[in-house]
Amino acid sequence: RFLEQLQAEQQHQEQERRDEELKPILEALEPQIKALKLASQQGAESLLDFVYAQLISDKPPVEPTCGRSLKKRLQQAIFSLHPDKHTEADKLTRYLYEEVVKYLNAAYSTQKGL
Repeated sequence: RFLEQLQAEQQHQEQERRDEELKPILEALEPQIKALKLASQQGAESLLDFVYAQLISDKPPVEPTCGRSLKKRLQQAIFSLHPDKHTEADKLTRYLYEEVVKYLNAAYSTQKGL
């Protein structure tokens, strides 16, 4: 019983520390995250366009060439933008990539059913 309480307290403290660490990052990225959400509401194609035109302009976009399906383009974007592939990036950029990949994953999930 004592051990469970101790572990719960440690988890709570760790979560508070993480939340405090993320606070300035969330504040800095608030406009981009809002715009990302709006783009995702307009569909997967708009989301991909927005991500590569506005947020991740240093990466080449996943073009709809060679008959590549939207689902395949989303999959490729998720793979290339995944934060684990960008360990050298600063915390702000890594968190932005995390958010982008969340929205791309959601768009991909809706495409899987098609």
